[in-house]
Amino acid sequence: MEGVFHAIQSLLIPMQRVSLQAPGALILLLALGWISSGRVHAATYTLLDLGTFSDQAGRTESQPAGINNLGAVVASNLRSGNYRALLYGGAWTNLGTLGGYESFGLGINDSGAVVGYSLNTDGFNRAFLWTANGTNGPAGNPRMKDLGTLGGDESTATAINEAGQITGFAQTTSLDHAFVYSGGVMKDIGGLIKNLPNSYGQG
Repeated sequence: MEGVFHAIQSLLIPMQRVSLQAPGALILLLALGWISSGRVHAATYTLLDLGTFSDQAGRTESQPAGINNLGAVVASNLRSGNYRALLYGGAWTNLGTLGGYESFGLGINDSGAVVGYSLNTDGFNRAFLWTANGTNGPAGNPRMKDLGTLGGDESTATAINEAGQITGFAQTTSLDHAFVYSGGVMKDIGGLIKNLPNSYGQG
């Protein structure tokens, strides 16, 4: 680590006002740019106002939850008084539900596939996969697919990778277990962990 500090310090010789001994100096450097080929390159960022997030009384679910490498954002916010999973790609898209009155977006990959959970017509929260060209959802929302459970009533999807593999957690007959969903199959991986009754998959 000392060698890293020395390398950084040698690049900052012209910047006499910067001291690596000062608290946060390294963090400041990383915030200003990154080091490559012996130079410090400036990084620029643009702040984008995504609008107002509001909640029902006593609840705190409205928030952005994830962003992919193309800048698309998955979030949850109120729409007509109820929570909805939303996708931002220049404008907000309401992803709908699995037939119930609310849904929540939690993860997104670079293909724009979104995962989260939604109430179904039976009043249970179910993990979903939303894709722009999806056809396996309910009649009123074919883009949103119910991923099922591990034998219980409810499930939640929290993250999706670039290969389309999804993780989250689902009820068995009596417990919550982490899962991996791939190729149309939900695999119980929580059961592989001994002496831990409940488990939860996160991206």
